[in-house]
Order: sequence, then structure tokens, then C-alpha cells
Amino acid sequence: MKKYQYQQLDADAKAYLRFVRDGKGRGAPGIFLSSPSRRPTWAFLMGLFILPLFLWIGYTSSKAGWATAMLQTAGVLLGGWLIVFAVRRWMADPDSFAGNFVYFDPEHVYYGMGEDIQIARVGRDPQVEPRGENMVRFDTERGVFTVPARGRILAQYVTDYYEALKWVRSRTDGTWVGLNSAEAGAVARFLVEEDREPNTIADTGLEAEEIPNQVTAATPASFGMVRYLIVLGAAAGIFALFAMSNPSIQDDMAFNDAKDTVAAEQKKNTDGSVKPNGKGFTGAYAVRDYLLNEKHTRHRAAAEKLLSDLYTAPIARVANGPGDPALKAEVVTLLNDLRTPMTPAISIRVTLNGAEIPGDRGKQVRSLLADGFATAVGKDLVVCGAAPDGVKANLEVAYKTADGFRWYWTVEVRTKVDQKTPATATGTLQGVRSLGQSAFGSQQTINFDGGSEQVDEPLKAVLGEDDAVYQAVMTRMFGYAPPRPMAE
Repeated sequence: MKKYQYQQLDADAKAYLRFVRDGKGRGAPGIFLSSPSRRPTWAFLMGLFILPLFLWIGYTSSKAGWATAMLQTAGVLLGGWLIVFAVRRWMADPDSFAGNFVYFDPEHVYYGMGEDIQIARVGRDPQVEPRGENMVRFDTERGVFTVPARGRILAQYVTDYYEALKWVRSRTDGTWVGLNSAEAGAVARFLVEEDREPNTIADTGLEAEEIPNQVTAATPASFGMVRYLIVLGAAAGIFALFAMSNPSIQDDMAFNDAKDTVAAEQKKNTDGSVKPNGKGFTGAYAVRDYLLNEKHTRHRAAAEKLLSDLYTAPIARVANGPGDPALKAEVVTLLNDLRTPMTPAISIRVTLNGAEIPGDRGKQVRSLLADGFATAVGKDLVVCGAAPDGVKANLEVAYKTADGFRWYWTVEVRTKVDQKTPATATGTLQGVRSLGQSAFGSQQTINFDGGSEQVDEPLKAVLGEDDAVYQAVMTRMFGYAPPRPMAE
């Protein structure tokens, strides 16, 4: 079969095929089998999916504008081409679009494939037979070829048509002698469909009095060089547009995302939870994420103010709370220093009898105090971590036992780790619980007012979630102790 661009065909061939295609074979001397294609629909849907997806990925990416512009350009070209392909198929010019069909007539087989069409001359005595489940095989004097027939039954139908055509053309007497190709094809079709001979040509319903004996290309094939140049030019223009506009759009989207996250936190869900933004950040973290990106410059002043404003209410709450004035003042100074784009980190150290509490128990007590501090201030506004060895911590809590009956505690709050004079508060808890002889024994007797108890972890009840020292320290700093912050 020879392949043509449909628009190449001579005028007579296009007129004949347009008549066959528009009437779906009605009044034609051959067998018309449509082969509708769903590709335009799928292409259109894929284009509608790919185009916005690539744009969204590009706008929300943190990569350089030119890098995301390449991705977006690819998405626009691919998604746009799929959409244009579908629209062109649905609104095709009949002079340039063959359609999707297979048509068998006495002289040719036509296989329409959108804008292209394959044509093969069958000759006077073709050998035709079904092949497989949905193909028809032709063995002609010009060669062998196969075409689709949409099922075994239709393939046999086409085979019977050409057998009937041979019978009509082989007549040497009677009504069907001397018929032209169109008339012979119409009689053969009637024989196959009605399983009897027509009385006259008029009974066949033939409307096409003649069919092309030869199909030629009236114009040379177009290679579409101009279209390719247009596509390349469009790609360059689209890339330049995205490369110039991406930084501003990415900046705006990142800032709006941060604002929306802050608003969502300030208006919590009914269950008290906060929905994080796309990066998993909430509140101040989302604003800091915007500020820490050097490419974000359009809304930097507004973001810095938004971040600073997040600290206003907690600072006022601490300053006006019922805690110790000196501790409150130092905490307020500490929080004011955290109103920056940098990670709002403070250090914590917890000691028992002059030494840091070792192992998991030390981590537990430090986490208890850290969570309590963050809960009282705002979990997005401060990050608490262990202090490095040999360096003073911003928050130091010292536990001390002296006589097995009293707990002595000291809390120091300093804004700077090299600060000479921190804000300090001390206290004594009498008759809470006694540690016996060893603070870290595996089995100890804990003495209460009026009783005693054997426990496996003697520090758990004192240096744990119900720690009386924790309650006292938090109350002196904030006027209250956040209840069980580690469990929240």
C-alpha cells in the first residue's frame, strides 16, 4: 500500500472519498468500514492534565527560574500539542483530513488514518481471505498487503464481496455483461448483503456512477518545515517568558502559602489540630522557610513583620503573666531575640547534684522542660535542644538533694550563653519523696509522708512527667505549668 497525505490526492479522488466517507458507504459501490479513533479524546484529556500539572510543578518548585522554565516549556508544548491535536481532529478541514476508515471498492483499498491515507490497487483478480481475527489479506499482482476489518465476520464479509465481484465480472451473457467498475461493485455488494441478484442496477442503490481507476498525487508531499520552525520559535518564546516570570510568581506563591499557613494555625480545626502547608510546616516555620530562601525578595519586609507579629501575643502573655518578674523579663528578651528568620533555637541543660543527668532519664527530663517551655510560648516559636559541653545554656535547671527529705532546685535564664548574670530563681520542695541512698539504683525504697514504696525506677516519679520541680520552675517562669506537655 502506498501512503499519501490526504491533501495530496487529485480532486476526483478526494471528491469520491468525501462522498463515501460522508455517507458512510451509502450509495457507494464498495464496502465501507469506519474505524473511529478515541485518540483525540484521550489526547485532549491528557493535555488538560499535563499542561496545568507542569505549570504547577514549575511554580511551586524551589529551583532556579530558568530550570523550572524548561520543565514548564516542555509541559506547555506537550500538553498544548495534545489539545491542539484533538481540536484539529474534531474541526478538521475535509480537504486535508481523510478520517479513520477502511473502504474496499472494485479498484482500490483505501485505509484512512487521519491526515494520511494508504491506497492499494487490487487489480482484476485479487486473492482475498480473512487473516486472524480482524484482518483481511490481499494477494494481488502488485503485491501482498493486509488491512484491518474490525472483526472476523467483517473480514469474511469483505472476502465474500470480492468473490461476488469476480463472479459478476466473469459473466459472458445476461444482465451483468459489460458493467463498469462502479456498477459491478454495486451488484457484488447487493449479492453479498441480500444473498440474491438485483433485478436492475437501480435496485442496488448505486449513486456513484464512476469510481477512480487511477489515484494520483496532485501535489508533492509537505514536510512541514515551516511548522517545525514555528514550534521551535514558540518554544524559545515560551521558555523566555517563563524564565522571566517564574521568580516573581514563585515568590508570590511561596509568600501566600506562608500567610495561608499562619492563618490556618490561627484558626485551628475543630479538633484543635493545625493543617500544615505543602512542605509540612506550620506557622512561624512556614514564614521562616520563605525568608531563608535568598531568591524570595518581593515580600521580605512583609514576611519579617508577619514573623515578628507572631511573637507579639506570646511575649505579652509572658510579660503580663503572674510569673517571677526577673525570669519573665529574661524570657521576654530571649523571645524578642528569636524574631528573626534564623532557626529560633535555645539550649537547655538539666543537672542533678552538680552533674548532667545521664542516659534516657536525662533526655526525658530535658524533653519535659523543653516541651513545657515551647507549649507555654508557642510550639512554632522556639526550638529547644541540649547545650554543648562546656557552654552555658539559655535555660539551666539544677536538681539537688541534701538530706534525703528535701529537693532543692535552681533555674537560670540567660539571653546570651556568655551572659555573666542570668535571671535566677531557687526553691525547696520539702517532704516530696526521698531517694534513699542512690539516685540511680535499680531498686529503691521511696519514702512518702506516712508511707513507703518499692520501685524499679526511683527517679521516674520525681524526674518525670509529674515532676514537682518541673511544676515549680514552669510556674515561676510563666505563672502555670503546661499539663503533661510530652503527651500532647
